[in-house]
Amino acid sequence: MASPAQIAFPIQGIHPPSYLDVKENVPGHWKTLKQAWGNYAITINIHQQSETYQVALFLHSIGPEALKIFNGTSFDDAQDREKLENIITKFDELTIGETNETYERYGFNSRIQSPDGTFDAYVAWLRTLSQTCNFCERIRESLIRDRIVFGIQNPQTRKRLRARAAQRMKLLIIHGNNFNSVPASKRNKAVVHQLLTVQQVVTQYPKVFKSQLGHFPGVVKIEIDATVQPVVTPTRRIPTAPKEKFKKEVDRLQPL
Repeated sequence: MASPAQIAFPIQGIHPPSYLDVKENVPGHWKTLKQAWGNYAITINIHQQSETYQVALFLHSIGPEALKIFNGTSFDDAQDREKLENIITKFDELTIGETNETYERYGFNSRIQSPDGTFDAYVAWLRTLSQTCNFCERIRESLIRDRIVFGIQNPQTRKRLRARAAQRMKLLIIHGNNFNSVPASKRNKAVVHQLLTVQQVVTQYPKVFKSQLGHFPGVVKIEIDATVQPVVTPTRRIPTAPKEKFKKEVDRLQPL
């Protein structure tokens, strides 16, 4: 008969996760505790221990308030209470429940960097929140970058967050094979002085710069499907940050 696995004492400095906070933001705290528990379990090789030992250590780690919740929770099968995987699944159901996509996206889009939080911690939070928003994988990173720009506290950092900085922080990936290298043309200084002025260009090409609207030759026929029901789509919303610049540009174009 095989002897039971010897219980390994925790590595010095490695402690169980903090108790589960069941008073506020329970889903967020549970996600963090679940991740911390997974790391802790790997560190102490908990898989070498019996199922009973694993369940007992987990219930001890989540704290007395969460233990009361466990005691008052019903399982489909009484034996499910003795399996750690089923217990964690049950806490997923109790704390998170069915994911509300709209609410999860609201939480993602309203998340801003805390005044005393680091930039790395803020990015980590956004990546965690994006997992439950059902974002398309093709645009997930783009949405995270947009949220970073709108949510960071330091305005100077926001201004510097351009393509080069985003590339260094691995928020932007540039594929060099998509670019062709073109050697810079060597200009003669004498040629530079011979460049036309704006007035010379307008005078030399009067048909291009005349004030009347032009038109293409020929007749264009647009065919439509008469069976298609027409719809009215809402106007494209302008983000808050560039709204003032957008208005100024529209005002500038209107008199033209």
